[in-house]
Amino acid sequence: MSFPPPDIVEEILKHLPPFHLFPVLFVNRKWYQEAKKNLIHGLSTKGSTEVDRVVSRHNFAITTLLVWNCKRANRDTVDWIIQTLRPNANMDFIQEGFVCKAAAFGGDLDMLRSVRAAGFSWTITSWTAASTKGDTSMLDYLKANDCPDTYFEMEENSIGRRAGYRGDLDILNWFYTNRYHYLIPDVIRGAAEAGNREIIKWLMDKGFQLDSQVMTGAAQTSDPSLLLWLRSLGCPWDETACAAAAKHGQIEVLQWLHENGCPWSAETSHNAIKAGHLRILEYARERGCPWEENKVATIAAQNGHLDILQWISINGGELHEQIYNRAAYYGHFHVIKWARENDCPWQESACSNAAAGGHLDILQWLRDKGCPWDSLVTVNAACAGRIDILRYAKENRCRWDGLAACLAAQADQIDTLEWLRENDAPWDVVRIKSMASPKSLKWLESIEAEPDEVN
Repeated sequence: MSFPPPDIVEEILKHLPPFHLFPVLFVNRKWYQEAKKNLIHGLSTKGSTEVDRVVSRHNFAITTLLVWNCKRANRDTVDWIIQTLRPNANMDFIQEGFVCKAAAFGGDLDMLRSVRAAGFSWTITSWTAASTKGDTSMLDYLKANDCPDTYFEMEENSIGRRAGYRGDLDILNWFYTNRYHYLIPDVIRGAAEAGNREIIKWLMDKGFQLDSQVMTGAAQTSDPSLLLWLRSLGCPWDETACAAAAKHGQIEVLQWLHENGCPWSAETSHNAIKAGHLRILEYARERGCPWEENKVATIAAQNGHLDILQWISINGGELHEQIYNRAAYYGHFHVIKWARENDCPWQESACSNAAAGGHLDILQWLRDKGCPWDSLVTVNAACAGRIDILRYAKENRCRWDGLAACLAAQADQIDTLEWLRENDAPWDVVRIKSMASPKSLKWLESIEAEPDEVN
C-alpha cells in the first residue's frame, strides 16, 4: 500500500478538525507523529465544550493513545492526555492495571507516578513490566507504595520464571534480597529453559535446591549437555522431561533422556502429536512409549496434522467420530475429507461442531455428503452468533430447539435473538429471560409491548 509524500500528508492533516484526527493516529508511525502534533494544537485552541465533544466520541482511541505513549515513555504526551483528555474520557472499559503496566514497561518512574496520581489502578502486572525492563528503582517504588504483590506465581508465565529466563542478575538479586524466596523455584526453571547455567549455579550457591521441573525446563532446549550437567549436580527427573522434549521438537534431547533412563508416559506421544512432530512420535512409539489409543487420532485431528493422523491409522490408533467433531470445530477441512475417504464413522455431532466453530462451508459439505444433523446445529450457531448458519439450517429444514434463543440471550447475541424471533424459532420468553444476560434482558423488556412478541 502506497502513501502520499510526507509534505502532502502534513498539509492535509493541517486542515482536519480534531474530531477527525483520532483515526489518523493509527495509520502508521509517520502519520501518528503529524496527527498527534495537530491534535494537541487543535484542541488547545478549542473551548471546553468542543474538547468534551471530541473526547466523548473517542474514548477507545484516547485510551489507546495513552497506553501507546506510556510504553514509549513519551511523558509530555502522557501528561497532556491526563490533564486535557482524561477528565472527560470514559475509561471504565479499560482492563484493570493496564495503564500502569504500560507506564512501568516504559521505564519512566515519574510517568508511573503521574498515571497513579491520575487515579489509574495497578495490579501485579506492574511488577511483571518493571522486572521485564530490569529497573530495580521501579521495583523499589512498587514495593514502597504497596503495589499488589500477592500470588506472583499466578501471573501468566510467572514473574520468577521470566526473570530466570532473561537472566538479569540485578533483578534476581533484588527479589532475593527482598525475600521473595517463593519465586526461586520458578526462577531456576526459567533459567533452565534458557540454558543459563550461571543463574542456576548462582541460586544453588545461595542454598536453593534443584527439582524435577528444572530438568523439564532444560529438556525444552536443544542442548543434551545441559541435562548431563544438571544430572551431575543431582537434579532429579520424571516423565515430564520427555514430554517437554517431545512438545518442543527436541529429538536429540529426547533420545538422550530415554537412553539414560529417564521415564516417559503417554504425554510424550500426545505432545508429539499436538505439536506435529511425526519423527519424534515414530521414535517414541518404536521404543515402546505408551499412548491412549482412543485419544491419539482426536488429538491429531484437533490440531490439523493429517500426516500424523494417517500414520496413526496404520499404527494401531482408533478412527472414530471424534475425528470429525474436533476437525469440524477447528476448521480442518482437509482432515474431514480424508476421514470420509477412509470410511471413518460420523454422527450428528460432526455438524453441530461445525456450527459451533462457525464453519458454514464445512457444515454444507457434511450435509452434501449425507452426514446427519440435529437441533444442536441451531443451538450452537445461535450461541456463536452465526446467523448465516441459522439461515442455512432453516432453509434446509434442520430441527429447531428452544434452547437456541436461550443461549443466544445468555451470550449477548442480540442480532441473533432478533433474527430468531423474526424467523419463527421456538420462543419461550419466560425460559429465555431466566437465562438472559443483563444486556439481553434489557432488550427483551424493550420488546415486551410489541403485539408479535411471542411467535
